[in-house]
Amino acid sequence: MARWIGNQYLAGTEVPRDEALGLHYLTLATDAGDPAGSVSLGAWLTENHQSLAGKTGVEWLEAAAKRNVPAAYAALGYTYPRGVEGKPDAGVALDWFSRGAQLGDPGSQAWLCSMYAYGSPGVQLVPTMRRAGVRPPRAAATRLR
Repeated sequence: MARWIGNQYLAGTEVPRDEALGLHYLTLATDAGDPAGSVSLGAWLTENHQSLAGKTGVEWLEAAAKRNVPAAYAALGYTYPRGVEGKPDAGVALDWFSRGAQLGDPGSQAWLCSMYAYGSPGVQLVPTMRRAGVRPPRAAATRLR
């Protein structure tokens, strides 16, 4: 419940937007052991280039990945091609997506497929995947190129 409330405050849906309260509730969810709460917290911090309790968003996501939270792998994979600490790294992204895909995370599987079918810096294009009708996730065409 704390994760849901935190996400509502961060998005400003159903309640007025309040980042401090949103982060507070996501922290409560994470402290209570909600794995999706730590992914939401890490993703928001990463997207907004902030830190909380001395940890960056990537560090929150990596902690969730160490607990084998599949969605954390996809969030980390999405983060690296865009640049962590100013350094884009498609190879690291590929590794995170591969690990998430092995855990059965559908987001990781879709992004991994897209990287091979449509190419990404540092990833060898596999044209047969495109001919087989593989389509990228909706945002892949703009975000990973």
